[in-house]
Amino acid sequence: MQDIPGEPPQADDNPPRAAAGAIDEWVAWNIRIRRENLGWSQADLAGKMAALGWKYHPQTVHRVESGQRKVTIGEAEALARIFSTTVDTLTWPDMVTHTAAWFGVFIGRADAAFEQVATQTRESLFAREHLERALAEVERLQIGDLDGVREMVAEARSVLDKASPEQAVDVGRAEYEEWRASAPDDVWAATGRDRLPRAPWLEEPDAES
Repeated sequence: MQDIPGEPPQADDNPPRAAAGAIDEWVAWNIRIRRENLGWSQADLAGKMAALGWKYHPQTVHRVESGQRKVTIGEAEALARIFSTTVDTLTWPDMVTHTAAWFGVFIGRADAAFEQVATQTRESLFAREHLERALAEVERLQIGDLDGVREMVAEARSVLDKASPEQAVDVGRAEYEEWRASAPDDVWAATGRDRLPRAPWLEEPDAES
């Protein structure tokens, strides 16, 4: 039987190839997108699951969709029934959902990384200002040459010379470029993800076939 584009294959001739945890992420995103496309709230979906005998609450749905809680096989079957679909389509999203999941994962990572950089920048500026104030006070008191102070003053000045946020960005860029140069051409495959991941049954056939 010929497979239908966008649907799971009828036979297990092409087993899924995915990084560890990727299918769990796809399930979570597929549940969320299908729920939103139907105009249901998380409470609505929780109520439908509860009607089938599952102890679901809106918070349960939130944890599932955010990836904090994995879906069991039994829950997947119940969810597939509610969405009038199959478990296969929940574990292998269609191309639109698949692409949305990919973007969602990396948008989240980019946002989280930005917040980390911003937080560390604030911490760096705070620490630098305190070092500068301390050095100014040491100079005002003329105690910079005292034993036990001299070494700390030298270390503080060394840190100020190399620990600016701008220099940290430069170091990070240099380390990234060094890693990127040594990574395979398809760096997404090296990290367990394609550029825009596709289910095996959506992949183009090899030229030899």
